[in-house]
Formats: sequence, C-alpha cells, structure tokens
Amino acid sequence: GTRDPSCVAALTGIARRDAGNSWIRTAVLSSSRESADRMFVRIVSDPAFRQSETALQLLEQLATVVGSRNLPEEVDRLLQSLSSEPGVKSRPDLQQRLVRVLGEGLRNAGAHFDSATLVSDDSAALIDSILRDSLETAQNEGADLAARVVAVRLLGTMEQSRVDEALAELLSTRRPLEVQLAALNALAGYGDPNLAGRLLAGWNEAVPEVRTQTIRALLSREPWSITYLRQILSNEVSSAEVDPLQRNLLREHGNATIRELAARAFGGEASSPRGDVIASYRTVLENTGDAAKGEKVFEQNCMSCHRIGTKGHAVGPDLASTASA
Repeated sequence: GTRDPSCVAALTGIARRDAGNSWIRTAVLSSSRESADRMFVRIVSDPAFRQSETALQLLEQLATVVGSRNLPEEVDRLLQSLSSEPGVKSRPDLQQRLVRVLGEGLRNAGAHFDSATLVSDDSAALIDSILRDSLETAQNEGADLAARVVAVRLLGTMEQSRVDEALAELLSTRRPLEVQLAALNALAGYGDPNLAGRLLAGWNEAVPEVRTQTIRALLSREPWSITYLRQILSNEVSSAEVDPLQRNLLREHGNATIRELAARAFGGEASSPRGDVIASYRTVLENTGDAAKGEKVFEQNCMSCHRIGTKGHAVGPDLASTASA
C-alpha cells in the first residue's frame, strides 16, 4: 500500500471503473491498506458513483480497513467526510451505515468511538448525533425490529461508559430475543472485568438461547470466566448449559484459578462427549437378558440381512458366531 497522492488517485480510478468486478475490487483493496482513508474520501465525495450499491459495498470495505488500523487521524478523516459532504449529510441512514462499519472495524482492533479516536469537534458531533438516534431506536418498542438490532450494533461501537447501562437494560427479557442477543454481543465487545455481573444479572429469567450465548461471552475472557464459576459455586446461576467440551477446556485452562474453580464446579475428572454418552447407558449392563424379547427384536430389525440358526438371510455376518448371539 502507499499514501502517494498519484497512486491513491490511480487506485480510486480503477475502483470506480471496475467496481462491479469482485476480483479487481479485491486487488484494489489489497493495495490500498495505507491509503484506504483517502480513497474513502474520494469515493464518498463523488455523487454519481456513490449512489450505486457496488460503491457502497466498496466504501464499507474501506471503512472496515480504516477501523481495523485504529489510527485516530484516519478515523477522523472518514468521520469528517461523512459530516461535511452535503449529499451524505442529508442521508442519516447512509451516515449510520458507514459509521457502524467503521466502528465494527475499530471493535475488531479492540477500540471504540471514544476520546482517543475522536480528535475533532466535527467527528465528536457526528458520533453524538448517531449515539442519540441509536439509543432512541434501540429502546423504541414500536420501531422496526431489524432497525433496532442495527441500532444496538451501533451502540456497541461507542465508548462503554456511554452505553453500558442502556445495553444492560436491553438484555431484559421483556425485549425481543433479537434485541437481547444484539445487546449481549455489544457488551461482549468490552473488556471491563465488572461487566460479567451485568451479563449474569438476568440469568434466572433468560431463555436458553440467551444463556448459551452468555456462557460463550463469559468464557471468552478470563475475569468473566472466574466470576461465572464463582456464581456457579455459590448457586447463583446454573451450570447445566455448560457443555462437556467447555467444561474440559475450563478444567485444563492455563489460568490456575480457573482450573481450580472448574474442578470444584464440575468435578476434577475431565470428560468427553462420547464418555458422557457411554456413561448414560452404563446402567443397561445391570439389566438381565430376555431371550424371547431378543428374538422378536431380531425378527423385526435384523433377519433381513443376518442369520441365526435357521432364521434370517446370510447377507451380512452370521450372528451365531458372536459371543452374545
């Protein structure tokens, strides 16, 4: 990649000319990592080209690149272009679409829209406006469900202190399941150790799908895993939704505290899904056999392919040769 103006102009020209060709678009993107912000500004300021869905997809890809680089001056350049370009200022839907993608790129880099990334008043004002609109839409029970989910995703790109209470409230069981899951995913993007308590606050009322996703979020961070295991041990939450693989990973975790808590919560011996299935059938070994019932089972299910004595057809192995026949 390069930031040379002539190269940026050339790449932008190729992108405009062949934006519909996915191979060309991929080649342009692979060559524009260091100039993605400047290409974005050039494309978003071209009214004719900006109207096409292909151009919007390219803008989203460029915004993702800029977000993942997490360089304040590049993030600011994009936000300023979105707040100052007349054709974009009149399209709040377009602003929000591109800001969300930029913010999700930042999240992938472990960052959010906060004082470290908002270096100009124009950028801060745009984010403030989008934050207000997103809060209103996300909390509006009469709004379109898909729009509410998108609004929650936008909230997850904002500074934690400005949205964590609202996101925690959106986890309420009175909210639609899709909104709950979006809020859970948004909160999971922050590294605050204290958030585990918020994620677990509504555990007893949560539906199974929310519980399952909550566990995945909790196990993604060591402090959260510790909080969850301690609540299991104090009987504040259940462990029924923790699958065998997750239990084994916790028992064998690199963190000694997690290993010790997991051993107390789930028992010290590691298990496997196959081992659990075998264990569930082990009591069958205590049953006594019934030859008459076994003969009926053989006649119904086995004799079309197997033979014992004079019964059946010798397509498969002769079962009389087995020790338990």
